[in-house]
Amino acid sequence: MIFKPENSKLWDTFIIHHEGTFYLFYLQFRKSAWDGYGLAVSEDLIHWEDRGTILTPEPGEGGMGTGMVWRVKDRWMLNYSLYGAADGLFAGQQIYFAESEDLLTWRKLPKDIMSAPDPRWYECSGGQVSCGARWDSIWVTQQPDGTFLGFVTANAKEPAGANGVAGLVSSVDGIHWKTEPPASEPCGMVWAEFGGYVQFGARHYLLVGSSSGGGPRFDPVYNSSGKAGGMYVMMADNVRGPYRFVPGDPMLLGCRNAPPNWAYIPTYFARTCQLNNQTLLYHHWMPRNNFLDAWLGTVKLLEEEAPGKLVLKWWPGNENLKGTKLFEVGDKPDLVTPSPQAVPSGKWECAGGVIRGKTAGASLAFFETDACYNDGMVIESEFRISGNGAAGLFIGTREHGAEKPYEGVGCLLNMRGLFEFGRITGGIGGPAFMAENHVDWPIATCTFIKLTILVRGEFVEVYADGRLVQCYGFSKPAARNIGVFAERCEVEVRGLRMFKFNVPAIKRKIPPVEGTVRLPQGWQVFSYFEKGATPRIAGILRSIPEYLKAGDRRIKPAGMTAYDGNLDFAEIWGEVVERREAYIYIPFTVEQDGPQSFGFGADWWFQSWIDGESLCDTLSSGNGGAGVSMTDHVATTELKKGDHLLAVRFISGRASSRIAIGGAQDIRGLPS
Repeated sequence: MIFKPENSKLWDTFIIHHEGTFYLFYLQFRKSAWDGYGLAVSEDLIHWEDRGTILTPEPGEGGMGTGMVWRVKDRWMLNYSLYGAADGLFAGQQIYFAESEDLLTWRKLPKDIMSAPDPRWYECSGGQVSCGARWDSIWVTQQPDGTFLGFVTANAKEPAGANGVAGLVSSVDGIHWKTEPPASEPCGMVWAEFGGYVQFGARHYLLVGSSSGGGPRFDPVYNSSGKAGGMYVMMADNVRGPYRFVPGDPMLLGCRNAPPNWAYIPTYFARTCQLNNQTLLYHHWMPRNNFLDAWLGTVKLLEEEAPGKLVLKWWPGNENLKGTKLFEVGDKPDLVTPSPQAVPSGKWECAGGVIRGKTAGASLAFFETDACYNDGMVIESEFRISGNGAAGLFIGTREHGAEKPYEGVGCLLNMRGLFEFGRITGGIGGPAFMAENHVDWPIATCTFIKLTILVRGEFVEVYADGRLVQCYGFSKPAARNIGVFAERCEVEVRGLRMFKFNVPAIKRKIPPVEGTVRLPQGWQVFSYFEKGATPRIAGILRSIPEYLKAGDRRIKPAGMTAYDGNLDFAEIWGEVVERREAYIYIPFTVEQDGPQSFGFGADWWFQSWIDGESLCDTLSSGNGGAGVSMTDHVATTELKKGDHLLAVRFISGRASSRIAIGGAQDIRGLPS
């Protein structure tokens, strides 16, 4: 949300504070997954200077896992894991070490100084778990007697399957480590990544990340949607454990209550950093598309509200996020624009810097602004609602602009005791809210709640009276305008104002493209065909066919709307199935003769034609990198002025079912 490197992708992070400087170590994706460690430095945890790559694997070693840094006398130590393979089987991980005098320059220790799982207690071969045998990232804590303990992401030997566990290692000198029995009971999750250890009073806590990808029903608080994931809390009375999930709901940061095709996890791996007497929590943000191209999120304040109950709050240092004030409600009622409705169901007024609304059904009022949410905004206001409905923030999206000004996203306080996140779109007779996620949140009628909301593109963080409500990723990125949406309630909003993020805008590197084509977002899609049952399309690539035939099946096209050239077929199919196929036809117009560029990204294969002539494909190689962007594969061809037809064969991958397609102007207009 506030930082990502320009020359690589960012993933797992760990931060060290030393003599007034914060050192951010991040796992890199430069040319392949996890092929290095990067470093950035900061004085305030908001403004970061990237120092680039500091550590890489040796040739033939494969990807690196995450780690941590700690102090040993006059030097710093860093641990990193390496993946291995034996006879084609994922053979788990082992942990190695590097050292530094200044936290900037690192040298690896000999490979015989290492940490490995002990087969008496841990799975070592990878044969018992679908994710392989984990031995990743020692989280180091120094004990009062000067010795060291470390908690490791591991898999228990028993039971096979859902056996993610906190491994335990100990060291006398902070360099050589002895493997001990697990510090926790198996989490009931196929994989569990331990992000950190904290202590409050006599209670010891471990933070563990996982998601429904490791088993939809293994979230400790079962949710029938089958989608849940994030950071969970385990607790013990002794630093060595045994650690167990805290009573009640152990989720600290994550998402539940989402339909399967809308599930979103802002993070499943958050970590902590000590600053004076405060415990800070930080994490990386995963975008829905191109999800490995992550951002560093904002810092949260981690506190113990009661024994076994950890909470996240607004860290005062985040006030430095506020830059130029871009908007503040004044005494200008003409700025509030009611949305078009068949039957007016709401009355709105703005006077003295206060917005008041009273609705019988659903209604919204908004201010037209030129704010760029892609660069980040801090939004502040005080909300008060009464009645039986819901009300909250509205932000427009750019998918329809002036054509449908009620299209947007929203964060709503619901009088049933929920905080809801989702889309605002057209309904019967007016705007309608479509919830994607909610969290339990007590709402007191007629009481003002101070809201602080951070928005950047699809990312949103909401704080109510200084306490974190939720981190979420909208299915449609915020883009324009700001206002209030309300249903069956009275709402009063005071002090609505917006500040631009006080951090540099990071721009996406756009490959060179030629031409002026902008592809329409209305696509004709034939969906779907299973592996081995695909249609013959030769000869039907110059016009949109009436149907595609495979065996006895005849599939007619359906009109589908892409957003910024992106379409997630899992939202249509309700699931991800590898090698399921869809066929996309996109008519477009060229304004003048000459070269025209087109961009594609697909998880995992695609094939494309223009007017029946082959353009490019990834059938032999796959997309070549995780995440999906129309900059993944760019092809240029000569076209005549006039109407043309782009046809694309899409084949779904294992991790997702996303495709991105754009013309030259679409590629140039990609947000940061």
